[in-house]
Amino acid sequence: MRNIVDKILWIINMISFLSMIFWAIDGYVYEILGPEIYEKMLSWLKVPWNYKQSLKIAYICLIIFIITCFIRAKFFGK
Repeated sequence: MRNIVDKILWIINMISFLSMIFWAIDGYVYEILGPEIYEKMLSWLKVPWNYKQSLKIAYICLIIFIITCFIRAKFFGK
């Protein structure tokens, strides 16, 4: 059972890490293109949110990543 919980936490950890990388690249694109071109790009891609909403999602992914790291370190010693 411990092994299953550890694997689930590891999967959540990796998904949140990969999503943090995606949102970091998204932030770099925002900084390079500027707000106007970035918003046009999002509307062209039919993405229903703006930069502030995507930044909130990135922070949520960061919080999930940190929490799963602490849980794995505390309970599984990894």
